Amino acid sequence: MDIHESYSSCSPPAWLHRSLERLLASVPPGNLASLESIVLTDSTALPAGKTKRVGGRKYNSAECGAFYHYATRKRRAYIELLVDNALPRWANRVPLHYLQDALLADVLFHELGHHFATTVGDVGRGGEDAAEKWRQRLTRAYFPNAYPVAHRVFRIVARVALPVLRHWQKRRSSRRAA
Repeated sequence: MDIHESYSSCSPPAWLHRSLERLLASVPPGNLASLESIVLTDSTALPAGKTKRVGGRKYNSAECGAFYHYATRKRRAYIELLVDNALPRWANRVPLHYLQDALLADVLFHELGHHFATTVGDVGRGGEDAAEKWRQRLTRAYFPNAYPVAHRVFRIVARVALPVLRHWQKRRSSRRAA
């Protein structure tokens, strides 16, 4: 499968291509056989307009993180990843491979989920639900295998930090309401 890059106004993080290759290497090759390419681009390269209906509403195309383009008679399926929307602005400064992969995996695995729902089969109700179920499945398979120690550490930190952050956020919002 080919990876094409075409940017109009943004410069991607230096680690993007390596992270993409690591994530794709974790997917069984047979599942990627019918995927033609992944196109890395930015939102300014898109024409103005809205998406098809997703979850009952349309979205501005330039604000989306990625698109899965279904196969047609003339071309195979491909994924278009809008780097400036898919990754936060501070992504250039992320030093750890685990975190780099985590930033990219969320969007990439979701779009691969659309592809797998079409080629392998739905694991959810279809559409966005199936793509999310595939994203969860791919994420759960990738991180514990690729980064066993880091994954355990981040899970422990998340178990401790998330309740503290939720508590802090509740207190902060209750002070604003008062």
